Formats: sequence, C-alpha cells, structure tokens
Amino acid sequence: MNRAAIIAALAMLHCGGASAPPEVVAVAKARDAAVAPPAPAVWRSCLLDGASPCLSTVPVRVSDGLLAWSSWIEAYADQHAGELSHGVTECRWVAELDQVLLCGSSDLEAMNPPLMRPSMFVEQRPRVVVKRSDPQYLELVGLVGGFDLVKDHPDPARPDLLGFYAAVDAACATDRTSCADDREQAMRTLLERAWVDKPNLVLVTFASRSTIPVDETVSHEMLHAQYFTSPAFRQVVDAYWTNLPLGARNRVRAALSPPYNGQDDELMRNELQAYMLMSGAESAHLRRLVGTHRAPLLAQLAASGLAPIQVERRPTSNEPAPAPAPGP
Repeated sequence: MNRAAIIAALAMLHCGGASAPPEVVAVAKARDAAVAPPAPAVWRSCLLDGASPCLSTVPVRVSDGLLAWSSWIEAYADQHAGELSHGVTECRWVAELDQVLLCGSSDLEAMNPPLMRPSMFVEQRPRVVVKRSDPQYLELVGLVGGFDLVKDHPDPARPDLLGFYAAVDAACATDRTSCADDREQAMRTLLERAWVDKPNLVLVTFASRSTIPVDETVSHEMLHAQYFTSPAFRQVVDAYWTNLPLGARNRVRAALSPPYNGQDDELMRNELQAYMLMSGAESAHLRRLVGTHRAPLLAQLAASGLAPIQVERRPTSNEPAPAPAPGP
C-alpha cells in the first residue's frame, strides 16, 4: 500500500474517534487553504495619518459600504476638522467599477473649492480657466453637490482634467490670479499620484453633509462613471438620445441649461441618463421627465443585458440604520 493509501485508511479509522493523524490534518488544511477565498483587506482610513485630502488603499463597495463610510467621515470631521487646513476628504477606489476614484468630503466647503474650476472648465465654460473671483464660480462653489471628472477623455477635442491642469499652468505663467490655490494644488497632487497607472480614471465625489442625500449624490455621479467606463452602457445611452425626437431633446436641453452647456450633446445625454436612473430621481432636478424617459431607458439597457449601478440606499423609517464603519 502506498503512502497516500495508508493516510487515507488511517483517516477512515479515526472517523468519529480520536483526532486524525498529523499527516491527514496537514493535507486537509492545505486543501482548505487552496479553496478558501482570501480574507478581505481591513480598511484603515488615511485620515488617521493626519493629512487631507488623502487616498486609502482599501476600495469601498458603493453597493453596501457607502453609508457607513460617509458617517465615519462626518464623525471624524466633528472631532478633527479644525486640525486640517483643507477640510476633511478621503478618497477610495470603487470596488464595482474599474479605475473609478470616489472621494468623500465632510461638507461642500471641503469638496467644492479644489474641483469647482476643473468642473467649470469641463462642463459650464469649456476650456476656460475661470478665476476664483468669477461670479459664476462664486455662485456654483456653494451649490454643487458632487463631481464627475475624467482624467483623459478619449475624444481629444473634449476638455478633461489633464487639459485643465495644463491650461492652469499656462494661464498661471502670465497671470498669478489664475494659479491654483493650496486646496486645488493638494487635490491635483493626490490625483497625479493616483492615476499614474490608471489611464481611464474617473473622479467622483460626494459630501457627507449636504442638502442632497449622500446615496442620491453618489448614485447620480456613479451613473456618470458607468457611462464613461462601460462602452456597452454608453452605446445604449447614446442611441437612446440620438433616437429621441428633436422636441424631446430640446426639452432636456432647456431643463438642464443653465448651468450645464446645452449645446454639448454628450453632456446632455449623460446628464439625462444619470438624472433618470439615479436613486431619488422622482424628486431630483429632472423629476418632470422621469415618467417619459426612465422606463424606456431601463428597458433598452435590459435588452442589452445591462443595468444601472446600484448604490446603497438610506434606510426607510421601517429599516435599521447601517452598521457603523469598522474602526480603523
């Protein structure tokens, strides 16, 4: 009888009796280790290192980890916001979407100043580096509830983050009032480190304290990220927009502009799908169009085997609140 057979026979003899011999235990442990999935990494907030904005290494699952993380950011800000000159902002990769970076801030005062000018360069005033004294900047910096910004748009004719930072450098060389301030530069430094090996990075943000609930903000912005990172999803949305009658498209343009650039077709169809498919669409900015567009857009996505990304929802009055985030 060979060695393997002897071990097997000994294992049979010990069934229900004394413990298996060491050889059998070792074989069993090796087998279990081979098939058991690795334990998930334990999240430790980078904020605990005393810097903000910062990038944590463990991704967040927006489908079931968003609310606890947002609550932790808010609680941390209550204790430490005065210690951080740039406010409280932590960034984490999104587990469900490749190359999507989600940055959570304690409030709009922490989130908006570093990213308002890049957003205006992309969406409101294409390729214009506005100054922080600009009236539209001053209006929007206190209102915007979330951002979605692409590192490098595949269409070179379209503005993106790389284009903004290059334009700022050029403008700053001749006009110091166009230069980045400390907050804008801190976010740029974080992004340039994060996207070294992420050619298709999409930045998404939310503020824990805002007039817009966190789950609705993140749902809306994640749909933009899905549009940018999923060619199949984008193809369905683009086809839906193209096939709309001119009058229907014009009604969307009128509802979105201002502040959005109504002449930008990609922006219009991307905003339409995000407002139609987001959590809380019935009370959001384009609520009057939900009855017209939501069901047919969902049906066309389903026909292609696709669905909008699902983001963890706030509990109703009959549901328990989410468990606290694990203590770092």
